Amino acid sequence: NQNTSDSISDNSVKKTSTLHFVVVDKQGQMTSTTNTLSGYFGSGKYMDEGFYMNNSMTNFSDNKDSNNYHAKNNVPRSYISPTIIVGPDYYMGIGSPGGNKIPTILNEVIIDYLRGNGSLQDSIYKPRFYNDGNTVHFEKGMNKK
Repeated sequence: NQNTSDSISDNSVKKTSTLHFVVVDKQGQMTSTTNTLSGYFGSGKYMDEGFYMNNSMTNFSDNKDSNNYHAKNNVPRSYISPTIIVGPDYYMGIGSPGGNKIPTILNEVIIDYLRGNGSLQDSIYKPRFYNDGNTVHFEKGMNKK
């Protein structure tokens, strides 16, 4: 089953409220940070301190067979994947919005870039694919072969 979408990453940005940023100081110390409300305006609860509470608790499942079943001491599953890569002569911080597509997005971007297929920006903007169970979604402009 195949689906062509205008852009998986563009659609994700429109439907989510996730922010990723990387900061490097003068000493080369790096942080790669992903923050999400897990939905536009999160839970809708605005705090007096000036921020919205997220709604990540909705990530739990009522299905007892699910790894994300709500049980004592469980934390809801998340796909956020702030990443730092350190090589012999380089380092890189990267992350992405996109919900359950984040690991696929990051893998495709990182592998393409580290293989030397252009700049990091080129790798970020290349069309991608995503497998969602029984359906493979292709971004517009991607070769489906």
